Amino acid sequence: MILLLTLATASAAPTCSATKALVAEEGGFTDGSAPTNEYSDGQDICWKLAPTCPEGGSVSLHFTRVDVERGYDWVQVFGASGALLGKSAGTSTTWTDSGFTVWFHSDESIAKTGFSASYSCETLSEEEPPPADEEPA
Repeated sequence: MILLLTLATASAAPTCSATKALVAEEGGFTDGSAPTNEYSDGQDICWKLAPTCPEGGSVSLHFTRVDVERGYDWVQVFGASGALLGKSAGTSTTWTDSGFTVWFHSDESIAKTGFSASYSCETLSEEEPPPADEEPA
């Protein structure tokens, strides 16, 4: 009998050679490559998502494309508290928090087509009250 054990390990804080601040209520960002071009080697870039959302709102971060060299290049997502939320390796990953730091790392060799992400402020919708002539359920 073989047991496979996967341990979740905390990642070190990002080591960024450049940090880009994103403060608009919504927007998008990429590693700089287009869907058909390859990203540059030797990058350590961070994006700090800290938009001023309406009261009670949070930030939704969605990756629409992620194509990186597995095991050598990565896109890591840290929440507002600095905790590692995960590594994005798929094409449809979404996180929600009060803010994020996204770290893109590429080594010195093989490059792929990179990533594309978007973010927006989301507000929790309150349930609408029933019409005046109806009683609540």
